[in-house]
Amino acid sequence: MTPIRFIEDTGSYAHRTRVNAQWADLTVAIAVDLNTSGEQLTRDSAGDRYLGLTISNGLRIGEDRLVKTAIAHGIKTADWINENVINPDGVKINIAGNGMRTLAKNGISQETVDYFMGIFVKALYDKLDAYDFPIIEIRSGGQTGIDEAGIKAAHKMNLKCSILAPKDFRMTPAQGEDIFDKELFIARFQ
Repeated sequence: MTPIRFIEDTGSYAHRTRVNAQWADLTVAIAVDLNTSGEQLTRDSAGDRYLGLTISNGLRIGEDRLVKTAIAHGIKTADWINENVINPDGVKINIAGNGMRTLAKNGISQETVDYFMGIFVKALYDKLDAYDFPIIEIRSGGQTGIDEAGIKAAHKMNLKCSILAPKDFRMTPAQGEDIFDKELFIARFQ
């Protein structure tokens, strides 16, 4: 299996967000709330290479709406790539979205997001494969929630994937203060 590449950025959350958006052909943000300050920064940083997709409050594993939404979002993302990315070698995708602090407030667990993103990445991959459009790499900022789940899903599918983490591997848990711990950061993906 292709290992996840962990890269430590030289700056803050905001710097990492801008670098990831500049690196990608598309930043796809998946969120309950696309208007948090973090999501606004992501949208501003990605400019016209941004696709924002919403999910419903209280999603649960086993619900039809979770599966239907994940597949629809994967197909919509692939269609956007097919229509807007002109690199014949493939596409570099930055996965962003709400962290667990926001998702937990809206009744969504990390386990549920992991499941959702597994379906999303598979639908995205399958539709891009039908277009004969390869994925060069998937990247995220490695935060809890959507970032974490997107990389886990890409890794399980043996896609090249990386995390550009904020300086000192800073992460925001669902509750409490930020944590600065490289080993704990990496352990979430193993």
